[in-house]
Amino acid sequence: MKRASYIACGLLSIAVSAALVVSEPAASKKDVVAHPLLFQDFPTPQIVEDMPNGESPQAGPTLLRTQLAVNRDISIFASYVRDFASLEARFNDNSEFSLVLAPSNAAISSLSSKPWEFPTPVSNDHNTPEEEKDRIARHNVMSFIAHHLNLVRSGDENDATSKDRILSTDDDEFHLLAESGDDLIVKRQSVESPDDKVFTVTIGSSDQESPIVVNVTQVKQVDNGAIWVLDGSLSRP
Repeated sequence: MKRASYIACGLLSIAVSAALVVSEPAASKKDVVAHPLLFQDFPTPQIVEDMPNGESPQAGPTLLRTQLAVNRDISIFASYVRDFASLEARFNDNSEFSLVLAPSNAAISSLSSKPWEFPTPVSNDHNTPEEEKDRIARHNVMSFIAHHLNLVRSGDENDATSKDRILSTDDDEFHLLAESGDDLIVKRQSVESPDDKVFTVTIGSSDQESPIVVNVTQVKQVDNGAIWVLDGSLSRP
């Protein structure tokens, strides 16, 4: 049961498991609200023991997939990502660049609802089939992940500019587009900042009445992207 696995992820937030990858068919295409790359259809669920076209988890990680697997501060978010084979393959591909804005375990645990419980409520009605409940839970997790990704597409000039800005330290403020469609405003603080928070990320305009603003507390750059660890979630109930 998919919901049971998400619950287990929350209870075991410190555990890191990367030896086995379990994948299953994604939700139907009519439910997809973010970029289709995230949620392609895949074959019957299977256990994959070897990572495709990339490296296995190891000391001194150089790819996103490995860094996600070994960073204990974001193990809950990483467990959600592992449920989608298309992302797993992309994060293990050295030719694909991605920015992962990963909420910390503490940030996810502080939400009033679990990521698999919103934006679409999971019914407690006993007349609702378990398969439907699991489908909704999976789609909610898709949405949560999409709010925390910026995927750079090869050949796209705008995306190439985004990649340069992500890796650069020159721009004090710039915009990124999350896979959910959200406009993310990134503001850099001094690297010598005493609270050790080098970026803030705001959804939409900071002039809004109650904008979502989070701090980036860790920056991990790897060969095929970067991981920014957030002290808050960009998607909330």
